[in-house]
Amino acid sequence: MRLPALALLICLCGCSSSSADAPAGPCAPHVGTYVRHEVERPGGTCGTLSDQVEFVDSTKPGSVGTGCAGSIALSSDQCTETPAFSCNRTDNAGPFTDTYKGSVTWSKDGASALGVLERDVVYASGAACTSLYDVSLARQ
Repeated sequence: MRLPALALLICLCGCSSSSADAPAGPCAPHVGTYVRHEVERPGGTCGTLSDQVEFVDSTKPGSVGTGCAGSIALSSDQCTETPAFSCNRTDNAGPFTDTYKGSVTWSKDGASALGVLERDVVYASGAACTSLYDVSLARQ
């Protein structure tokens, strides 16, 4: 099932890096325009997501946007964001709920991030999909 990408800054997601990859100490605020690239892991059923250009501002964490409920937590050192939110959307297949969760780890300079996003989609008709995406963000 191919579904549209959710073009929200909150599509930041799950971290799969080891502690050796994690930044040591505080990270710089990540503010600016970033390209988000997501690659679906094998076994996922939601399909490919297009690259998105989005504005990110870690100085204003928490907001998940119109039509969404939940939050994005930012660690005190600004190195990890942990989103957990759902958005009600409609596409040509009808209304659906798009749920995201995970965390993303930012580089110390705030120029890039890596993570893993879990996406669960359930249509009002009962159709559903679940996928994990490896996510990268790079400041432009």
